[in-house]
Amino acid sequence: SSESTLFSLINLIYCVVAVYFIIKGRALITNAEIKSQSSIMIWGISLAVITYTIGFLIPQVLSIEMTATIQTPALILTLFLGTGSVVWSVVTHKFLDITVLVRQSLVYTLSSAILVGIYILLVGQVDKLISSFLGEKTTIINIAFIVVALILFQPINVQLDNLIKRFFIKGRTDYRHVMEQLSRSLISVLEFDQLKDIIEKTLRSSLLTDRVYFVLFDDKLSEYVLQPSEDYSRRVIINREDYFLGGVNQLENPAFIDRLTLYTKNSPLYDELQKRQTRLILPLKDADHLLGFLALTDKISGFKYNAEDITMLGVITNQLVTALTNSRLYQDSLEKQRLSEEMNMARQIQLDLLPKSPPVSDTIHISACSHPSRTIGGDFYDFIPRRDGSVGMVIADASGKGLPAALMVTQIQAILRSEIGNSNDISLIMQNINQYVFEMTSAEKFATLFYGEFNPKSREFKYSNAGHNYPILVRADGSYEFLSAGGLLIGAFQGIKYEDESVKMGEDDLMFFYTDGLSEAMNENGEEYGEQRIIDYVTRNRHLTPDKISEGILADKKGFDSTDPPRDDTTLIVLKVKKGARLG
Repeated sequence: SSESTLFSLINLIYCVVAVYFIIKGRALITNAEIKSQSSIMIWGISLAVITYTIGFLIPQVLSIEMTATIQTPALILTLFLGTGSVVWSVVTHKFLDITVLVRQSLVYTLSSAILVGIYILLVGQVDKLISSFLGEKTTIINIAFIVVALILFQPINVQLDNLIKRFFIKGRTDYRHVMEQLSRSLISVLEFDQLKDIIEKTLRSSLLTDRVYFVLFDDKLSEYVLQPSEDYSRRVIINREDYFLGGVNQLENPAFIDRLTLYTKNSPLYDELQKRQTRLILPLKDADHLLGFLALTDKISGFKYNAEDITMLGVITNQLVTALTNSRLYQDSLEKQRLSEEMNMARQIQLDLLPKSPPVSDTIHISACSHPSRTIGGDFYDFIPRRDGSVGMVIADASGKGLPAALMVTQIQAILRSEIGNSNDISLIMQNINQYVFEMTSAEKFATLFYGEFNPKSREFKYSNAGHNYPILVRADGSYEFLSAGGLLIGAFQGIKYEDESVKMGEDDLMFFYTDGLSEAMNENGEEYGEQRIIDYVTRNRHLTPDKISEGILADKKGFDSTDPPRDDTTLIVLKVKKGARLG
């Protein structure tokens, strides 16, 4: 019939164009490994299309009679070549993620079935409608309707396919989902090989990164080592004085390797990375030194890394630093003795996440300490230098105790450092942290958090308070005020806006930051230590150094509540402007 001939002609055109683009696409593949892996699949599909065209479409278009003895083997050969080549590539070369392949196939089948069903229903109804009006069938009108339906089939199918994917295929490249899954995986893994596998799988599945290379400091060798990989089985020892390592140490965030061209001269490490065609460098730094870095090649898809990718990679590297610290401490403990409890080891890990010492400045003197009530506490503090010379400081108290609180603390710390690295304003930093914590944790997980930045040139302190105990600003003359501007708890509600405020500090002015482990310490009579006792002690002893103030108030609290171990974590930060400190 004319309708069948038209269908066959359109399908013939589609097949010719499909084979052309398949072969043309293979020629554009630059990655030798991917080109080799895809060869059988591409040629198998192409031959399957050609076989189907010769056996079915061309005879239909040219009205050539083909017997079943010819068409049946052609059909079997078509199915064998097409499906066989795909299965061979997936199973033999792991060319595609089999779970994604199956899920995508199911989604496409579902969307196509829905659309074809609607299409058949419409064709039947339109045919009946036209026949009822004209009294007979009209082939031309039917053909016109078929052509319009074929033109609209693909764009409608794409939209329907995307709609169904939102329900059936989601989470693989979703930022929040990737972070949550990675955090859960890393928190319990202490073996380096497992960490390496988790990071590689995460980057390959979520970003489609082709290859990932690890350069890490080896404690036994006291040198950096380019770790073995799938394509390079030999590890490469890197001299600590390698110039390129110095360039990586200058980075605070992921950066393209092109940014480090000043450090490439006479660098064996750079030569090795060039040999591996790396594109992106992810520094791994803790508070003291460079642990190493990750080197990423281009994406398999050929697309470039975008801003969202870079942000996610920044958070991943911060979490990996924590995981590597955990791993190194675990390996050290195995060499000395088996720890009797996992929580004891976790406590050491948690303490190592805190700064070894507060920053030193000609303008201010800072004292900081944290005393957990259990093996791992929910309190934490940190100091982060900013590019403009100001000092960022955070004090927070995560809900709960033990490993859940520690996991939340590491997430907040990683996100905070990433946000600060992006040079965001304080109000936006707080807003983003709240949104991430809200989306990545369960409803009962939240934290109080205070973040501020002190500018030593202007002696201005800019801050925002997310439900934390009000820090106390004590002036040199004994007057005081609370730092209360901000917003609600971190992670409790989504979409919260946070205010920020600035205060000017003078000589001998001090700020006292604390967690509720101090104010809620309770004596045997059920009486709390309370905010007023804190104010009285700090104002009365404001002439002392920050260290003396911290030691004194902790001793005073111990005399008030002698419970050992204490009921709750206690964290203190005391910041005091030095006498004689000049502006600018």
